[in-house]
Amino acid sequence: MIRVTKAPEPVNFDAEVRQPGNKWLNNHPKARPSKFKSYWTKCIPDLMTEYNCICAYLAIYIDERSGAASVDHFIPKSNSAKGRQMTYEWNNYRLCCIGENRKKSKKRLPIDPFTMQPESFFIDFSDGRIYVNPTILSKSYRKKCDKAIKILKLDEQECREMRKNDFDLYIQGHVDAVYMQSHAPFVWHEICRQGLR
Repeated sequence: MIRVTKAPEPVNFDAEVRQPGNKWLNNHPKARPSKFKSYWTKCIPDLMTEYNCICAYLAIYIDERSGAASVDHFIPKSNSAKGRQMTYEWNNYRLCCIGENRKKSKKRLPIDPFTMQPESFFIDFSDGRIYVNPTILSKSYRKKCDKAIKILKLDEQECREMRKNDFDLYIQGHVDAVYMQSHAPFVWHEICRQGLR
Protein backbone atom coordinates (compact mmCIF):
# COMPACT_ATOMS: atom_id res chain seq x y z
CA MET A 1 0.00 0.00 0.00
CA ILE A 2 1.02 3.56 -0.69
CA ARG A 3 -0.72 6.78 0.16
CA VAL A 4 -3.46 7.74 -2.30
CA THR A 5 -4.50 11.34 -2.97
CA LYS A 6 -8.26 11.60 -2.66
CA ALA A 7 -9.90 12.61 -5.94
CA PRO A 8 -12.72 15.18 -6.09
CA GLU A 9 -16.25 13.94 -6.49
CA PRO A 10 -17.32 13.74 -10.17
CA VAL A 11 -19.98 16.21 -11.27
CA ASN A 12 -22.41 13.43 -12.22
CA PHE A 13 -21.96 11.41 -9.02
CA ASP A 14 -24.81 12.95 -7.04
CA ALA A 15 -27.37 12.40 -9.79
CA GLU A 16 -26.19 8.93 -10.83
CA VAL A 17 -25.22 7.36 -7.51
CA ARG A 18 -26.03 9.30 -4.32
CA GLN A 19 -29.60 10.41 -5.07
CA PRO A 20 -30.93 7.15 -6.54
CA GLY A 21 -29.03 5.14 -3.93
CA ASN A 22 -30.36 7.03 -0.95
CA LYS A 23 -33.85 7.00 -2.43
CA TRP A 24 -33.60 3.22 -2.73
CA LEU A 25 -32.40 2.94 0.89
CA ASN A 26 -35.30 5.11 2.10
CA ASN A 27 -37.74 2.85 0.25
CA HIS A 28 -36.11 -0.31 1.68
CA PRO A 29 -35.34 0.51 5.33
CA LYS A 30 -35.03 -3.14 6.38
CA ALA A 31 -32.88 -4.32 3.47
CA ARG A 32 -29.74 -6.22 4.35
CA PRO A 33 -26.47 -4.66 3.11
CA SER A 34 -25.87 -7.58 0.74
CA LYS A 35 -29.12 -6.64 -1.02
CA PHE A 36 -28.41 -2.91 -1.42
CA LYS A 37 -28.84 -1.69 -4.98
CA SER A 38 -25.37 -1.39 -6.52
CA TYR A 39 -25.56 2.13 -7.94
CA TRP A 40 -21.90 2.54 -6.93
CA THR A 41 -20.84 0.47 -9.93
CA LYS A 42 -21.87 3.38 -12.17
CA CYS A 43 -18.86 5.35 -10.94
CA ILE A 44 -16.23 2.67 -11.68
CA PRO A 45 -15.18 4.47 -14.91
CA ASP A 46 -14.71 7.69 -12.90
CA LEU A 47 -12.72 5.84 -10.23
CA MET A 48 -10.55 4.26 -12.91
CA THR A 49 -9.88 7.65 -14.49
CA GLU A 50 -9.32 9.58 -11.26
CA TYR A 51 -7.02 6.94 -9.74
CA ASN A 52 -5.18 6.02 -12.95
CA CYS A 53 -6.50 2.43 -12.77
CA ILE A 54 -4.38 1.80 -9.64
CA CYS A 55 -5.69 -0.50 -6.91
CA ALA A 56 -5.75 1.37 -3.59
CA TYR A 57 -4.54 -1.71 -1.72
CA LEU A 58 -2.15 -3.58 -4.01
CA ALA A 59 -0.88 -0.36 -5.63
CA ILE A 60 -0.78 -1.96 -9.07
CA TYR A 61 -2.47 -1.23 -12.38
CA ILE A 62 -5.78 -3.07 -12.59
CA ASP A 63 -5.62 -5.41 -15.58
CA GLU A 64 -6.35 -9.07 -16.33
CA ARG A 65 -3.51 -10.12 -14.01
CA SER A 66 -5.07 -8.42 -10.99
CA GLY A 67 -8.72 -9.00 -11.87
CA ALA A 68 -11.59 -6.68 -12.61
CA ALA A 69 -11.94 -3.28 -10.99
CA SER A 70 -14.38 -2.94 -8.13
CA VAL A 71 -15.62 -0.38 -5.63
CA ASP A 72 -14.61 -1.06 -2.05
CA HIS A 73 -16.72 0.62 0.61
CA PHE A 74 -14.00 1.66 3.04
CA ILE A 75 -16.63 1.86 5.78
CA PRO A 76 -18.46 -1.40 4.98
CA LYS A 77 -22.14 -1.27 4.10
CA SER A 78 -22.73 -3.59 7.06
CA ASN A 79 -21.13 -1.19 9.57
CA SER A 80 -23.75 -0.61 12.26
CA ALA A 81 -22.79 3.01 12.93
CA LYS A 82 -22.27 4.55 9.48
CA GLY A 83 -22.65 1.81 6.89
CA ARG A 84 -26.01 2.83 5.45
CA GLN A 85 -25.28 6.56 5.33
CA MET A 86 -21.90 5.98 3.63
CA THR A 87 -23.09 3.40 1.09
CA TYR A 88 -23.55 5.93 -1.71
CA GLU A 89 -20.79 8.40 -0.81
CA TRP A 90 -17.83 9.04 -3.15
CA ASN A 91 -15.43 9.67 -0.27
CA ASN A 92 -16.14 6.17 1.06
CA TYR A 93 -15.09 4.46 -2.18
CA ARG A 94 -11.67 2.98 -2.85
CA LEU A 95 -10.84 1.63 -6.30
CA CYS A 96 -9.51 -1.88 -5.91
CA CYS A 97 -9.04 -5.23 -7.59
CA ILE A 98 -12.00 -7.49 -7.11
CA GLY A 99 -9.80 -10.04 -5.33
CA GLU A 100 -8.72 -7.50 -2.71
CA ASN A 101 -12.32 -6.42 -2.25
CA ARG A 102 -13.29 -10.02 -1.54
CA LYS A 103 -10.42 -10.43 0.92
CA LYS A 104 -11.45 -7.30 2.81
CA SER A 105 -15.10 -8.36 2.71
CA LYS A 106 -17.06 -6.78 5.57
CA LYS A 107 -14.00 -5.82 7.58
CA ARG A 108 -12.96 -2.24 8.20
CA LEU A 109 -9.29 -1.58 7.63
CA PRO A 110 -7.41 0.04 10.51
CA ILE A 111 -5.59 2.38 8.08
CA ASP A 112 -6.89 4.26 5.07
CA PRO A 113 -4.87 4.77 1.86
CA PHE A 114 -6.18 8.37 1.85
CA THR A 115 -4.76 9.25 5.26
CA MET A 116 -2.00 6.73 6.01
CA GLN A 117 1.50 7.91 6.80
CA PRO A 118 3.87 8.01 3.81
CA GLU A 119 6.28 5.06 3.65
CA SER A 120 4.25 2.93 6.03
CA PHE A 121 5.27 -0.21 4.15
CA PHE A 122 8.52 -1.47 2.68
CA ILE A 123 9.36 -4.31 0.27
CA ASP A 124 12.15 -6.88 0.56
CA PHE A 125 13.00 -7.49 -3.09
CA SER A 126 14.84 -10.74 -2.37
CA ASP A 127 11.46 -12.44 -2.04
CA GLY A 128 8.82 -9.70 -2.54
CA ARG A 129 7.86 -9.65 1.14
CA ILE A 130 5.98 -6.58 2.40
CA TYR A 131 6.61 -5.38 5.93
CA VAL A 132 5.88 -2.39 8.13
CA ASN A 133 8.46 0.39 8.14
CA PRO A 134 10.52 -0.40 11.27
CA THR A 135 11.32 3.28 11.88
CA ILE A 136 7.69 4.16 12.63
CA LEU A 137 7.73 5.27 16.25
CA SER A 138 4.08 4.70 17.09
CA LYS A 139 3.59 1.12 18.26
CA SER A 140 -0.19 1.40 17.79
CA TYR A 141 0.20 2.59 14.19
CA ARG A 142 2.61 -0.29 13.44
CA LYS A 143 -0.01 -2.71 14.80
CA LYS A 144 -2.64 -1.15 12.51
CA CYS A 145 -0.31 -1.59 9.54
CA ASP A 146 0.31 -5.24 10.46
CA LYS A 147 -3.42 -5.81 10.76
CA ALA A 148 -4.01 -4.26 7.31
CA ILE A 149 -1.45 -6.67 5.81
CA LYS A 150 -3.28 -9.60 7.40
CA ILE A 151 -6.79 -8.48 6.42
CA LEU A 152 -5.82 -7.84 2.79
CA LYS A 153 -3.43 -10.82 2.71
CA LEU A 154 -0.81 -8.55 1.17
CA ASP A 155 2.03 -10.87 2.11
CA GLU A 156 0.61 -14.04 0.57
CA GLN A 157 2.88 -15.87 -1.85
CA GLU A 158 0.93 -14.62 -4.87
CA CYS A 159 1.42 -10.99 -3.83
CA ARG A 160 5.09 -11.56 -3.03
CA GLU A 161 5.67 -13.09 -6.46
CA MET A 162 3.85 -10.24 -8.18
CA ARG A 163 6.07 -7.62 -6.51
CA LYS A 164 9.23 -9.67 -7.11
CA ASN A 165 8.32 -10.20 -10.77
CA ASP A 166 7.68 -6.49 -11.31
CA PHE A 167 11.04 -5.70 -9.71
CA ASP A 168 12.84 -8.33 -11.82
CA LEU A 169 11.25 -7.02 -15.04
CA TYR A 170 12.64 -3.57 -14.28
CA ILE A 171 16.11 -4.70 -13.14
CA GLN A 172 16.47 -6.93 -16.21
CA GLY A 173 15.58 -4.01 -18.49
CA HIS A 174 12.31 -5.43 -19.81
CA VAL A 175 10.31 -2.40 -18.64
CA ASP A 176 11.30 1.20 -18.01
CA ALA A 177 10.64 3.74 -15.26
CA VAL A 178 7.57 5.13 -17.02
CA TYR A 179 5.99 1.69 -17.09
CA MET A 180 6.82 1.05 -13.43
CA GLN A 181 5.37 4.38 -12.31
CA SER A 182 2.10 3.70 -14.10
CA HIS A 183 1.76 -0.06 -13.47
CA ALA A 184 3.49 -0.79 -10.16
CA PRO A 185 3.86 2.50 -8.26
CA PHE A 186 4.55 0.88 -4.88
CA VAL A 187 7.33 -1.26 -6.33
CA TRP A 188 8.69 1.79 -8.16
CA HIS A 189 8.61 3.88 -4.99
CA GLU A 190 10.58 1.18 -3.20
CA ILE A 191 13.08 0.90 -6.06
CA CYS A 192 13.71 4.64 -5.74
CA ARG A 193 13.78 4.64 -1.93
CA GLN A 194 16.27 1.79 -1.89
CA GLY A 195 18.45 3.49 -4.50
CA LEU A 196 18.01 0.71 -7.07
CA ARG A 197 17.21 2.84 -10.14
